[in-house]
Amino acid sequence: MALLHYLDFTQKQSFAKLAKLHRERAALPIAQYRDRLLRAVAQNQVVVVAGDTGCGKSTQVPQFLLAAGYSHVACTQPRRIACISLAKRVGFESLHQYGDQVGYQIRFESTRSPATKIVFLTEGLLLRQVQREPMLPGYHVLIADEVHERHLHSDFLLGVLRRLLPARPDLKLVLMSATINIRLFSGYFGGAPVLQVPGRIFPITVIYQPIPKEEASTSGKSERLDPRPYLRVLQAIDHKYPPEERGDLLVFLSGVAEIGAVLEAAQTYATHTQRWIVLPLHSTLSVTEQDK
Repeated sequence: MALLHYLDFTQKQSFAKLAKLHRERAALPIAQYRDRLLRAVAQNQVVVVAGDTGCGKSTQVPQFLLAAGYSHVACTQPRRIACISLAKRVGFESLHQYGDQVGYQIRFESTRSPATKIVFLTEGLLLRQVQREPMLPGYHVLIADEVHERHLHSDFLLGVLRRLLPARPDLKLVLMSATINIRLFSGYFGGAPVLQVPGRIFPITVIYQPIPKEEASTSGKSERLDPRPYLRVLQAIDHKYPPEERGDLLVFLSGVAEIGAVLEAAQTYATHTQRWIVLPLHSTLSVTEQDK
């Protein structure tokens, strides 16, 4: 009897998680454009998806295509860390064991298997695959994400794919970009249709704090990033909210050196206050460290 109650409780928990996940996915702006996207892909070899940040295109479009019957989907990303995080998220959303039907492939590391149907990989790695297999026979759909971030690998990859498409009329290409230079990419592929998806806008409050005299007098005298303004943010949060209130803080910095400078100071502050757990996140960390 106890076992039956436990199984019933577990089943209800799983159903609640599934229902919540379905609501979250349905709330993404890209969800309203699913049918239009699939229709455009069915009717055209190349489709451009222009979506603002937060519309859900990176996680949802591969799943839409897989559900529509395109059984081998590759999605390129400009950064290794994006490949890993997106593979985990899509694996979770699609309720497949991470690394089974959804995986990632980056230099020196891969969770790809013969069962993998959606793979996230770096642009450089796909270029190496083209060298080995110029026709890319293992893919039905290629998704080039973040194509607006113009750099050597992405531009070269688009050139290679444009030459490949006439030889692979069965291959579909989806270009995903922020709303920047959309017509440039559409024109490069012979006037490919553009599907524009709005993003989600959240309220932003700008709070100004006066700079203490001692910080103003020393600013600009060192090449190392001054972490004190960031510490003042932590102090302001600690002052405003009680210790028992939980929450998270994201700090965006321009490089590994800047992350290291703020990390060192913030960890010292966290040790003193016992109110923060400070973790770095950048592409040079191991997967285990990123998972933290």
